[in-house]
Amino acid sequence: AAILMPKNTFLRKASEIVSDWDDGVFYSHSGTECLSFLAMELATIFEVSLQAAKIRLLELGYEA
Repeated sequence: AAILMPKNTFLRKASEIVSDWDDGVFYSHSGTECLSFLAMELATIFEVSLQAAKIRLLELGYEA
């Protein structure tokens, strides 16, 4: 996973995605749902499975 999703690039892209979200996303969805939304977007960007993106997020300190 680290080869397909390098730490710095992955974290930068995750931060960009979250900063683009409307604040309402965080109030209307649980942490688990937000993590899933983020993983879906990252999986598409990095062309990996949803599960791989979720695992990488957790490895790098994101929590539900």
